[in-house]
Amino acid sequence: MNFNENIERIKNKNQYNIWYFVKQETDFIKACEAVSVLEEFKDKGMTVGLKEFIESGISSNYRILSVARMYGLIRKTDLHCVKEEYKYSILTDVYYEIKKRCNGNFRDTDSYYEIMEQQIEKIYISSILDENFETDRKDSRIYPIFLLYKVLIEMGRAYGNYKISYDEFICFLATAGKYSDYSKVIYTIMVDRDSSIKTSFNTANKSLLIREDLRYHLVLKNLKHLHIDVDNNIIELDKRYINKIESKVVEFEKKYFSNKLKFDEINQETYIENLCKNISIFDI
Repeated sequence: MNFNENIERIKNKNQYNIWYFVKQETDFIKACEAVSVLEEFKDKGMTVGLKEFIESGISSNYRILSVARMYGLIRKTDLHCVKEEYKYSILTDVYYEIKKRCNGNFRDTDSYYEIMEQQIEKIYISSILDENFETDRKDSRIYPIFLLYKVLIEMGRAYGNYKISYDEFICFLATAGKYSDYSKVIYTIMVDRDSSIKTSFNTANKSLLIREDLRYHLVLKNLKHLHIDVDNNIIELDKRYINKIESKVVEFEKKYFSNKLKFDEINQETYIENLCKNISIFDI
């Protein structure tokens, strides 16, 4: 494994060909609330504009529905229609199960936390939900949270602290395209951290150059086992959940290495179907 070759690849990355998430509110609660208002709109057969109806019902931009799609709470009627209007969206089994568990009080996250966690773990970057998944993000074919889990576990084993810097997250993880890149990611972080090895790569400077479109970490803030603090340059795994996350990584790797192609070149229709079902990634 060549450190300098990997660094050159990272140097050529920009804010468009890293882990991309839509530029809207990522709070899972607010996404559920927006879908609830969409449900009311559809039930009433409203003729007024959906934008106006939603923005009068919640304190959010109605485009948060694009995040609801990413979370599998709603889906398009025509997956291949790039500009399909939200009013035609189909509400999914995931949304209805969440609504049932919390009795419509989406702020009661304890009642459906496991579903929220499973939906975030099923997010695949990049997918057909991203207009540029075959252009700027054509090399990103990954369930990113499992690479993060893997790296945090290995960093904990090596250094005693189950954390990475936010700059390391941007430069070394968010530029990775496949889960099988994990060994390269871990090696590169370790070499970069080793003060006895002189390199010309400035992690902090590169991070500033490519972080503009990176919002995926905001999705992770919904999860109680991850501590995300951009201001203090930290992404950390809560030690109370180490065993749980280790088990998830082991289970994921069993599935991944038994059929890498299924994960590295996912069938988009199948991906959306599974995202919108109330099942975990381990049941796919």
